[in-house]
Amino acid sequence: IVVPMEKTYRELHGTVQMNDDQVLENALVEIFDNPDYLLNSNPNAVKQPRQTRLAACVTGPDGKFCFRHLPTGKYELRSSIRNGWNVTHVIVAVNKRSGENEEIVVKMSLGT
Repeated sequence: IVVPMEKTYRELHGTVQMNDDQVLENALVEIFDNPDYLLNSNPNAVKQPRQTRLAACVTGPDGKFCFRHLPTGKYELRSSIRNGWNVTHVIVAVNKRSGENEEIVVKMSLGT
């Protein structure tokens, strides 16, 4: 699942939830640079951009994550559970000066 966010944020903090609003404990949340490949309409593109994982955390019982010190830019926020299953990709923009200062809610749909 790829979700482009409409807003720009000052920092990336929020909650990982299932579609029924139940918070997800032990979800892996990662931040990567170069998220534009997710919007590439040509799946046969020869060269994908090289991505670097900038930070990662595992959510606690409250499903919360927080990445406070990211510079202004565009990122891929990737959440997954069960060793890489049920991956959700969110494209987010950070702007330290004019971004929103609100929580991001990442909704995941669990497969079988």
